[in-house]
Amino acid sequence: MIQKRNNRCSNSHRHTGIRNVGRKFPHNHLRYICDFNLCFILICATIFYSFFIYRTKFTVNGETYFTLIDDAMISMRYGRNLAAGSGFVWNPEEKPVEGFTNLGWTSYMALIHKLPIPSSKISLVVMITGIFTLLGLVIVVYNLTKIIDSKSHYAPLISAAVTAFYFPLVFWSLRGMEVGCITFSIYLVLILIMPEQIHNKGQEILICILILFSIIVRIDVVLQLFTILCFSLYNVIKGKQNPHIPLMLIYPFVVGIVFVLLFQYLYFGSFLPNTYYLKVGGVSSIERMTVGSQVFYKYALKDFILICLIIAVGLKYIKEFRNKNVILCFYYSRFNVFIPSLSEEIIQNHLMPHK
Repeated sequence: MIQKRNNRCSNSHRHTGIRNVGRKFPHNHLRYICDFNLCFILICATIFYSFFIYRTKFTVNGETYFTLIDDAMISMRYGRNLAAGSGFVWNPEEKPVEGFTNLGWTSYMALIHKLPIPSSKISLVVMITGIFTLLGLVIVVYNLTKIIDSKSHYAPLISAAVTAFYFPLVFWSLRGMEVGCITFSIYLVLILIMPEQIHNKGQEILICILILFSIIVRIDVVLQLFTILCFSLYNVIKGKQNPHIPLMLIYPFVVGIVFVLLFQYLYFGSFLPNTYYLKVGGVSSIERMTVGSQVFYKYALKDFILICLIIAVGLKYIKEFRNKNVILCFYYSRFNVFIPSLSEEIIQNHLMPHK
């Protein structure tokens, strides 16, 4: 009887066309884990974020205001004019010029302006949004690490703590930028397409929505999403994932890119934001890569060299650490650091040398 049951299981795997689907988790849908240590990290992070936001307040004529960084306030101005019915413009009744690079985030700011709250507190709402996205990201990273290394009790907690208190991520997310939002969205996509997950229709719809949402918020994320797509294709080649998963990823990927580029062209008269032409216009690709490499070595590398060395040693000497998922996260993190470093240095060296 046991032999017949084994035969049936073997036949079912044959029909799916998947040779090895990896480890199975009994409750592997993304969920909030009732773990005391994780809750402690989340509570400490919330206190830290709240204190961070509190330090940004100031008072004018008895009214308390909260501020965002300059780039976020540029998006806020566009959002305010959009909410007022003037469209995506810097000043009402002017020709639309796309002086921002975060279409979806600017639109979200416009929605906030529609809420019945005083203008002095609108920036506070944006920062509170950053708190929720950061806390959500911590939970996703915790669960992702548990999938990658289900035997370790410490790795998920360490990953969650590092994510929760990594200051560059915290700073940009709480100062009004879309960093926390798109990072949370992208890592949700990453955990949902893992071969260890059971993919159902609802999960696939959620993945498509997240990909489309991420591209609309900021089109630059297509680079990171392309990395995830390649990872999914690799799993298909190795027989660890159903072939329809990468095909499912391609559809919202293409639709999102076409939608954003077409909207920008029809509304603003150009496919890319005005800031792109101002920052990299007339600069050759070789020069951009050269300067980007220099700034990566000068600034970004010192923040990541220790983590990179730990991962490299683990890949070299710890057999259990040689997991394709770990390697993906390693290169994914390096990729995320290099891209913003490149563009930032171009701004400083070519357009704003006085800075």
